[in-house]
Amino acid sequence: MARGQTKRVQATVYHYLAEQNEAKHSNELADWYNSYRHPNPTHTKGQNHGTTAMRLGGIMAASLLFENVGFVNGYAYWEARPIDVVVERAIKSKTNPKKYPKFLRELIEERMLE
Repeated sequence: MARGQTKRVQATVYHYLAEQNEAKHSNELADWYNSYRHPNPTHTKGQNHGTTAMRLGGIMAASLLFENVGFVNGYAYWEARPIDVVVERAIKSKTNPKKYPKFLRELIEERMLE
C-alpha cells in the first residue's frame, strides 16, 4: 500500500474512476486531478498541489484500489477495482487499516465486525 500522504489522491481518483466506469490512462487522470477542486475542502492550505502522471502511476500501482488493465502506446490504463474485492484483499493483507483512505478504512472496520 502507498504512503499515508497519498490517501487523498487515492480516494479522489478512485471515486472518479468508479463513476466513469471505464479505463483511463495516467496522463488523463493527472490532468483531471490537477484541475479538480474538492467541493468541501477540509483545509484550505495545501489542497491539491498537483501531481504528475508518473507520480500518479506509482501511487496507483502501489494501491489496492486500482488495477492496471494494460498498456497502449506507452500509456498505462487503470480501472477502479470493485470495492468488495478491495475490502477482501485489504483484510487478507492484515495491514493496519489506518494505512488506507478513510472510506476504505470504514468499510474494512464494518466488514470485520460482521
